[in-house]
Amino acid sequence: MLKCRVSHGRQSLNSCQLCWNSWNAVHSHIQYVLAAFEKTSGEECLFRCGVARMLRVLHLVTTLGRGGIERWLLSMLEQIPRTECAMDICCKGNSTGTYAARARELGATVHLRPLRVAQIGFIKTLRQLVQTGDYNVVHSHLHAYSGLPVIACRNLGIPIVTSFHVTDLASDGWLRRPVLRQVRTIYAKVNVRHVIRRSRILTGCSQGVVDSIQRSYAPRGTTGDAWRVIYYGTDLPPLASNQDRREFRRSFGWPEDTPVIVHVGRFVPQKNHAGLLKIFEAIRRRVACAKLLLVGGGPLRPDVESASPRFSTVDST
Repeated sequence: MLKCRVSHGRQSLNSCQLCWNSWNAVHSHIQYVLAAFEKTSGEECLFRCGVARMLRVLHLVTTLGRGGIERWLLSMLEQIPRTECAMDICCKGNSTGTYAARARELGATVHLRPLRVAQIGFIKTLRQLVQTGDYNVVHSHLHAYSGLPVIACRNLGIPIVTSFHVTDLASDGWLRRPVLRQVRTIYAKVNVRHVIRRSRILTGCSQGVVDSIQRSYAPRGTTGDAWRVIYYGTDLPPLASNQDRREFRRSFGWPEDTPVIVHVGRFVPQKNHAGLLKIFEAIRRRVACAKLLLVGGGPLRPDVESASPRFSTVDST
């Protein structure tokens, strides 16, 4: 029987809601990866019986920095034995990120293949990596750039799983400037339409994301048969004690019984901090002593701080 890691094996996984979402995500990921491979190779029976070689999956991300999908990948590495499914990670950013060391400790190989303006170099090096790494499945989390791995793996017979975690595929950086933003919007639409046609399996983190991507990008005549929903769960640390909660509030100079709302997320448009502040204003009208703690970093943090001078913010580090 599977055991709950949070309770150190003292209760079954099924009865622990904290762990069930995490295991459900693990199970879903294995099933979708197997489905993608089996549709291409026809080796279902071999894998089910444990006769075939170990399944090798390459995940593509921007970087292994602090974030939701990055933490989920660590959860996958922690819970899925490499003898069953070996997962490696390729980062297209300028660095592998703060979680890279932990991923390597868990047995994964973390590759760095920076994506430059001339994208042909990235496509070539990614194609070489997929071939030399003997990967069976490529799982892309690159959103607007998800078309690049599809092109890189063309004619290799390697299925692509493409996952979407947001509905707004706009850039967070300098590409949001006028004119450049319009150009990138067109680029993203062309890329995602190609991905929808060519990916073996498409996933979204909610039905809402799936519906939005289909509505905004799906070419005419395509069906939703390739789409799946994966609810990305991750393990939670042991719950804080009452003493921990009191000390936490004292560290900010707040009374020990202060109601605290904590939001953890990057300061980017997708997180809708402006909407969050409006909601908190409504809460304050009912609970005047409530506090809002925003944890994270990102390009919009100065704007949020200037709009909420009486709210406290701290870095995620």
